[in-house]
Amino acid sequence: VALFDLSMFNGIAGPGSEFRNKMVLLFLKTMPEDMKQLKQALQNGDADTIYRTSHRMKPTIDTMGIQPLKEVIRRIEILGREKTISAETADLIIETEKVLDQVYKQLKQQFKA
Repeated sequence: VALFDLSMFNGIAGPGSEFRNKMVLLFLKTMPEDMKQLKQALQNGDADTIYRTSHRMKPTIDTMGIQPLKEVIRRIEILGREKTISAETADLIIETEKVLDQVYKQLKQQFKA
């Protein structure tokens, strides 16, 4: 079962569009870096970076239709904004990484990226 839904792109540019393909490649390039920053911020106890990074990741997760992370990334953002770095924050970041790793594999397989 796909963990993403690219139908939003179909409405914007049509299925199989070059725009959609570019967005997928951009996601595959930028999201791992954002995830790395999120994990580093957690290790460093840097709530501001957790907030900023999760806030930046949120629209991408929404656009890519990654349903399992829509609420998770919002919770991470709230915890960062509230300067709360806890076991919950760590668990949510780990969950985000696990889901994104699966999404990367699925996208690379589907798009031969």
